[in-house]
Amino acid sequence: PQTFIALTEIALNLFPGEMLDEMRHEEVLLAVILLFCLVVTIFLFSLFIAQLNHAYQHGFQHMQGYARLNRVSSTVAELESMSAKPWQHFLTSLKFDQPLEFNEGDVGLA
Repeated sequence: PQTFIALTEIALNLFPGEMLDEMRHEEVLLAVILLFCLVVTIFLFSLFIAQLNHAYQHGFQHMQGYARLNRVSSTVAELESMSAKPWQHFLTSLKFDQPLEFNEGDVGLA
């Protein structure tokens, strides 16, 4: 536990500089410290990228929702300004009360 805490302090630049000066003569120890710092840096950078990715996905979902609300609000505003007679004419022109015939390739209701 003490070794891991010391290595973490070195990686986060919290370790006292005087103690690092004493370790400069031991090449194997410096290689282990360098390797650990490299692993910690890669891990923290990957964690940062994952957080940015998640934040972007969350924001993108909200942007899509706001865009849909915007489109619907403009459609509702147009429908409110339309009088009842043209709206009824439009609905009757769609002929919802008449059944549709299937074409050759249609298999019916799925």
